Amino acid sequence: MKGSIEKRGERSWRLTIDVGELPDGTRDRRRKTVTVEDTALLKTTKKLKDHLDSELAAFKVEVESGEYIQPGRFTFSEFVEQKYEKYLMKLSPNTIATYKGHLNKHIIPFFGHRQIQDIRTMHCVDFIESLSAYSVSLQRCNHSILRSIFGKAKQWKIIKVNPMDGVDRPKGDTRSKKYYDADQAAAALTALQSEPNNWRMFFTACMIGGFRRGEMLALEWDDINFESRLISISKSLAAGQIIKDPKSDDSTRIVKMPQWFMDDLAIFKTEWDIRKDKNKEIWQGGDFQYVFHNGIGKPFYRVVPSHRWKEFTTKHELPHIRLHDLRHTSATLLLEEGISLKVIQERHGHADYQTTANTYSHVTKKLADEASDRLEKFRPQSAPN
Repeated sequence: MKGSIEKRGERSWRLTIDVGELPDGTRDRRRKTVTVEDTALLKTTKKLKDHLDSELAAFKVEVESGEYIQPGRFTFSEFVEQKYEKYLMKLSPNTIATYKGHLNKHIIPFFGHRQIQDIRTMHCVDFIESLSAYSVSLQRCNHSILRSIFGKAKQWKIIKVNPMDGVDRPKGDTRSKKYYDADQAAAALTALQSEPNNWRMFFTACMIGGFRRGEMLALEWDDINFESRLISISKSLAAGQIIKDPKSDDSTRIVKMPQWFMDDLAIFKTEWDIRKDKNKEIWQGGDFQYVFHNGIGKPFYRVVPSHRWKEFTTKHELPHIRLHDLRHTSATLLLEEGISLKVIQERHGHADYQTTANTYSHVTKKLADEASDRLEKFRPQSAPN
C-alpha cells in the first residue's frame, strides 16, 4: 500500500493510503486528517516530517489490519433508522415496542442530532443522569438500549469504541416485588371458585404453576399430560398475536402440577370440547387447540387477561397485584414451604440461578431471619452458682 501526506491547512495534513484498484477501475483510497498542535514541531521541519511519517505509518497499519473506519455521515438518528432498525426487527414484538417507545421519548431527542462517531462516554453519562427523575427500571432499560445500539455500531465498524463501556448501570432499588402471602393466596383461590371456569383455571395456573401470561395464552391441549400431571411450556404469545419461542431457552420447561389442579383442568377440558362442537360453524382456531381462547378458537389478546384480573380483584376486594405478580406469588409460596431456589429456577424458567436469587432475595432474607429466631431456643442457661 502506498501512502502520501498533503498539507491542508496551517496546522493540518491529510494522510492518504492507496489500497488498490476497485472493480470499476477507480482507486480505493483511505484518508485521515491529522492536526498538529505542538508549536515546537511546527517550527522544526525535520521533527515535523518525522512526526507526520510516524502518523502515516500508524495509519497504514490501521488500514492493513482492518481497524480503520471510514468516517461516515451518520447522525445517531440516521444510524438507528437506516441500520439499527433492521436488527431491531429480528427481536420479539414486545421488545421492539419497548425499544421504540424509549427511543422516541428519551434517546432520540437527546442524541438524534449528533454524529454517532462524535458521541463520547460523557455524553452517555449526561444522558443517564438526565433520567434521574424516572424509576431505576426505566434508567436501566435506556442504558441497555444505548449499549445495544453502540454495540452494533462497533460490530459493524461504524465506531471503534462503545461509549457505553464506561457508563455504570444505574443502581438502586427497583420497584419492590408484590405478591400474595399464603392467606391472601388462599383467599384468591377461594374467590376464583365463583368465576367462569376458563378464567378460574387461567389465574390458578399462573399462581400455582408460576406461568407467564404469554405462555398461558399459547398453551394447547397437546402440551398437557394428564396422566403424569405435566404441563409443557414451549411457546409464548407475543404482541401482535404472534406465537414465538419462550422468553429464553431456559423458559422451555416441563412443570408438574398438583393432582387437584389437573382434576379441575380435566373437567374444564370436557367443557372446552362441548363448546368447540357447539361453535364448529364459526370456529376460527383451525388445527390449533388453544386452552384459553376467545370462544371461537383464537387466543385472547395479551391485554385481556390483565384486565380480567383487575376486575376480579376489585370485585372480591382483594389487594390488587399485577397478573405477573401471581408468578412471584408462586415462587414465594414455594420458598416459604422450604423448596430450594434451584428447583424454583427450573420450575419458573429463569435463565440462571442468580436471577432467581436476586428476584426473591426479600423472601430468602425473611426466611433467614426466621431461621435465626428459631435458634434462640438453644440459648444456654446461666450456670448455677
